[in-house]
Amino acid sequence: MNQLQEVSASLPATTMPYKAFKITPLSIALLLFAVGVHMCATSVAYAGGAIKPPLVAENSAAKPPEPSGNLTGHGGPVKAVAVNQSGARALTGSFDYAMMLWDLTGAAPKQAARFDAHEGAINAVAFVPGDRFALAAGDDGSVWMWDLKTGKLHHRFKGHSAKINHLSVSSDGRFAVSASWDRTARIWDLRALKSGPVLKGHKGPVNAAVFSQDGLRVYTASYDGTIGLWDRVSGAYQRPVIKPGWGVNVLVRLPRGAQISTQTGDNDEQEPGEHLLWGALNGAAGIVEGRSGKIIAKLPSHDRPVLAVAAIAKPGLIVTGGGGGVIRVMRIGDWAVIEEYQNALGPVWA
Repeated sequence: MNQLQEVSASLPATTMPYKAFKITPLSIALLLFAVGVHMCATSVAYAGGAIKPPLVAENSAAKPPEPSGNLTGHGGPVKAVAVNQSGARALTGSFDYAMMLWDLTGAAPKQAARFDAHEGAINAVAFVPGDRFALAAGDDGSVWMWDLKTGKLHHRFKGHSAKINHLSVSSDGRFAVSASWDRTARIWDLRALKSGPVLKGHKGPVNAAVFSQDGLRVYTASYDGTIGLWDRVSGAYQRPVIKPGWGVNVLVRLPRGAQISTQTGDNDEQEPGEHLLWGALNGAAGIVEGRSGKIIAKLPSHDRPVLAVAAIAKPGLIVTGGGGGVIRVMRIGDWAVIEEYQNALGPVWA
């Protein structure tokens, strides 16, 4: 059985208001969620475990204890979370201007480092493949590249004229793309430490940007109600992928190896291509094939805006989180909802 790591929300310790992350043994996937309440309280939860039907009793004595404990350190709402490929480390970004690195390998997760030289709230964090470097970006409009081995700033990329809301790194670790409320996305060369093409054309803030699997194209999600496709090398706009109409808040490319199929009568046919999970301001969410724009699935809507999405290849799960505090876990392929959680604290931000 696959061993998964799971996230849920829980109340912060009363002695550490809006600074604690509670560790609880539930059952989602290799995912973390940052939860805010009226912008004044936060909680992130993380634990190891396997997917199982909810409300099923188990003999806890027959298994080793799950990791547990509070991750404390941030002084404000947590807006961004990232987990490295092995699941051994996590990054969090907060309104307190800091990015924090966490060690998840022990029985109790530990704070490994804190990076707080930023000049604005941190809205996006990302590991660079290889785990030597990490990126942070936010309200100051810069992309900060940190050396996780030395703890020192490696480079600061400047160019945006407004806040950055999202970051992605190409699969080979060569490039990063940032999405900004200045209505552009920007490519950054992480090896040459130079700026690349500026993706201009959206008529509203750009909320998210992700690379294609081969790194040659970029998909962007905008408040103007479209998902766009761009050439990474030239920065040229190619075409709209889909036009949901409402502002698109979040976007993620399904990982390579995820099995997508379409049902045709009694037969299941594999659906080739590059698949994107998106969520919108009106609570809608769906799966679209990036190259063709074909709608693969319409997912259950949230009552409030979709603010967070995530995906994991094995065992094949996607997750959506909304402004109403609902975290919904679905299976890739048939898109069945297998678990759902209601967080009483408020919106799920990341």
